[in-house]
Amino acid sequence: MGVGGIFSAEDAWEKVTAGASLVQIYTGLVYEGPGVAKAIVNGLRERLEVFGFTSLKQAVGTAAR
Repeated sequence: MGVGGIFSAEDAWEKVTAGASLVQIYTGLVYEGPGVAKAIVNGLRERLEVFGFTSLKQAVGTAAR
């Protein structure tokens, strides 16, 4: 689980590729508002396409390999 300091898709992507299969965006919601969730999801979709993944599950832990 990736927690702490997740305000953007880049932050979430870093946690996922490090091995997190779940990210908590509570702090991001507090400081950025509910729109941060949509922005993160859209950004993660873009990264999946760039890296040739069809699901987020495929990206989990790829930086650690």
